[in-house]
Amino acid sequence: MPAAQGRGLATGAVRLLLAYLFSLDGVTSVRADVTAGNRPSVRVLEKLGFRDHGPVERTAEGGELAHDALTGRRYVRDADASER
Repeated sequence: MPAAQGRGLATGAVRLLLAYLFSLDGVTSVRADVTAGNRPSVRVLEKLGFRDHGPVERTAEGGELAHDALTGRRYVRDADASER
């Protein structure tokens, strides 16, 4: 939501989520698929050490968005990656 952008809320939320996920046994990396053109989300991911791993095309696997296709980029963050 544009009114909430620029305040660090998403960055903080993703940082906490990463800390939790990497505290679990066996979690060594996290991936995030981002729709093409979603620059605010890309900025958050890059700020938190995610790296672009190339294009991705897929459909949602279930739920209300099961009919939607995603065309965008896949970003991956390894447990040992550092934030910028």
